[in-house]
Amino acid sequence: MTIEVVDVTCDLCSKDDFERFATGTDYEYQTSLEQFHFVRCSSCGHVYLNPRPAESALEAIYPPTYYSYVQRENRAQSSGAISRMRERYHGAQLRKAFGDLMVAGRPLRILDVGCGDGRFLDTMRAAFRDGVETYGLDFDEKAVATAAAAGHQTQAATIEQVEYPDEHFDVIYISHVIEHLASPREFLRASHRLLRAGGIVHVETPNLDCLEARTARRTYWGGYHFPRHWHLFTPETMERLGRDCGFDVGTSTFATSPVFLNWTCHHILWNHRATRPLAEIFSVTGIYKNNLYALALIIGFAVIERLLRVCSGGRGSNMITRLTKPASAASTHPEQAT
Repeated sequence: MTIEVVDVTCDLCSKDDFERFATGTDYEYQTSLEQFHFVRCSSCGHVYLNPRPAESALEAIYPPTYYSYVQRENRAQSSGAISRMRERYHGAQLRKAFGDLMVAGRPLRILDVGCGDGRFLDTMRAAFRDGVETYGLDFDEKAVATAAAAGHQTQAATIEQVEYPDEHFDVIYISHVIEHLASPREFLRASHRLLRAGGIVHVETPNLDCLEARTARRTYWGGYHFPRHWHLFTPETMERLGRDCGFDVGTSTFATSPVFLNWTCHHILWNHRATRPLAEIFSVTGIYKNNLYALALIIGFAVIERLLRVCSGGRGSNMITRLTKPASAASTHPEQAT
């Protein structure tokens, strides 16, 4: 299938001078057999897909079977014990991450951008019960409807399109979505307006500066996710972007992410005709299911990923950055302050 593509400039510095960085195809869903290219900006070092799919191609490159659209279905078919174990673990992590942002007298307001079918919002509600208001955005109308049916306040829109009140949210959560956006810069500017002073944007995204990415740099690294990832960050480029958009930027931390290693193995096997039938051993969506096989993959790849982090100065493939709206910016938009 041929999809429409567009040439773009660097979103961090707007320059149009770059060098080829990596090349690959849609190893995961085969929505297109075309080759796509990541380039590195010669001015600021940011890595981005160029040319990339036009926005008219979004429906094609995100098929109905895309992993974030079927998570609720996967959970419904899964082992109850394993599901409950995962929920308890993630609930404890969320209370630790966001409990300090609770405001007296009202629930915590959290917006999940790229909410899919509402998996994360379900977990937030289970973790905080009546102490949270859950909002979600996604461009897939079916996924948004599924999340809404579960009781979340959702819209099929981008953050630039919605009309929430200024300074409405305590947390804007964007997990493995910022790399999919046409302009992370415009996203963060819109987020700045919607956050209260002291509120945060919780950004989770692939880290390009890790041993795993360097080892599989040419084409196979799971973090490339051709052609759906349009931007790839390091802690340094994420810090620059956050500060440019008016945020205080915390030190990036690194969480274990077995998924990218699973996808890397899938890509290597799928790209060779003789081994292609074996690629489903490392199924793109199977690792998200709550069954014993998926649990074994997660544990095995988590151990390997931890070892790679030791050999990479502690930098893993999954980067978390906390961007805080400073108190002095309560009524000032970043474009007004510069």
